[in-house]
Amino acid sequence: MDFRFTDEQQLLAESLKECLVRSITEADIQKSYETETFPMDAWKALAENGFLSIGAPESMGGVPADVTTQVLIAYLVNKYGGPLAGFLTLGLTTMRDLEDFGTPEQQEMVLGQYIEGGTPMALGMSEPNAGSDSSGIQTSYVSQGDKVIINGHKHYNSMASQCDYVLLTAKDAAIRNPYKSMTMFILPTNTPGVRITDLPKLGGKSPMHICEIFLDNVELPKSYILGKEHNGFPQLMKNFEIERTVAMAGALAVAENAFEDAAAYSKQRVQFGRPICENQLIQEKIFHMKMKVELMRNMLFKVAWMIDNKMDVRVDHALCKYYCANAANEVVDDALQVMGGVGLVGNHRIMRYFCETRSQRIGAGSDQVMIFSTAPQILMDF
Repeated sequence: MDFRFTDEQQLLAESLKECLVRSITEADIQKSYETETFPMDAWKALAENGFLSIGAPESMGGVPADVTTQVLIAYLVNKYGGPLAGFLTLGLTTMRDLEDFGTPEQQEMVLGQYIEGGTPMALGMSEPNAGSDSSGIQTSYVSQGDKVIINGHKHYNSMASQCDYVLLTAKDAAIRNPYKSMTMFILPTNTPGVRITDLPKLGGKSPMHICEIFLDNVELPKSYILGKEHNGFPQLMKNFEIERTVAMAGALAVAENAFEDAAAYSKQRVQFGRPICENQLIQEKIFHMKMKVELMRNMLFKVAWMIDNKMDVRVDHALCKYYCANAANEVVDDALQVMGGVGLVGNHRIMRYFCETRSQRIGAGSDQVMIFSTAPQILMDF
C-alpha cells in the first residue's frame, strides 16, 4: 500500500502550513485564550488564500476534495492554527451535510459566507437528556402551513454563540417513533425566540465556547429543513462518520505536538548532571508516545481512504475514534510527566492540551458508546 500523499496534497500541505505560520503565532494563540476571543483575522487569512473553499461544491466556487485531503487540512490547522481548528472542524463536518442534503439556496446561504471567512454551522444536537442517545431528543416542532414552530433546549453545543447558524435536530411532535420523527433544520442564531448562553468548561478560559440553546416558539420556514423531513436520524448517523474522523485529526495533531514538545524538552532538561532523555524511564515514554502517534496517523488516514473508496466504515471509524481519543490523552499525560513543572505552571500549551484533550473521549460519541454500538457489528462477522 502506498502511504504517500499525492504531489497536489503535498503542495497544499506546504502552502497551508506557510499560511498558518504567517497568520497566527503561538503568542496570538495565547492571547486568544486569555481574552476568550476567536482569532478572526487569521481565519479570514485562510479564506483569502482559498483554504476554506476546499471541499465546497464547485457551484459555490469551491474546490472538489476527497475526505483524505480534508482530514489532512484538519490535521494541519489543528497542529499549527490553535483555536482556528474549532471553526474548521465544524465547517468540514457541516459542509458535507450541506453538500449531501442541502438545496442550492441553503448552500448559498451558509457556505457562501463561510468560504469567504464567515462562520460555520454549529451543531445543535445534544440535550440535557439526549447526549449519547441521539434518538432521545425532546426538542420538538409542530407544522403550521409552510412554517414550523420549535420549542426545546440544547446544550453542550460547540461555539454556537460564535456562529451565525446552527444545524439543529428536532422531532415532529405528531410522530411518536423517534427514528421516524427527527428532522434537521438550519437555524439562524439571530432568529426571534433563540437564546444562547456560554457554559463554564474544564480548563477555564477558551476561545472555543461551549453553549446551551433555548428555543421558545421559534418560527422557521420549512425551506430551512435540511434534507428530507423526518429523515433526520439517518442523516445524523452519516454526519457522525465525518465529524468523528475530522475530530480525530485534531487528536492526532495535539498528540504529535505534545510528543514533540516533550522530546525536545527531555534533551534540554538536565538533572543529576545529565539530560533527562538519557534516563531509560524517560526513553520508554518517548518510545511509547511516538508509537501511539504513528498508530493514530495510520488509523485516521486509513478511515479517510475507506470513506473515499465508498467502503463501509461503521466499525473502522468507531475503532479510530476510540483509539485516537484515548491515545491522545495518554500521549499528552506522558508529555506532561516528562515536562514536569513547566507543564503545570505558567502558560505552556501542554496545559491547554491536558484539559481540552479529555473532551475527545466524550464528544462526538463517548468511549462507551463506541464500544457498545460497535462490538455487536464486529461479532456479526463470526
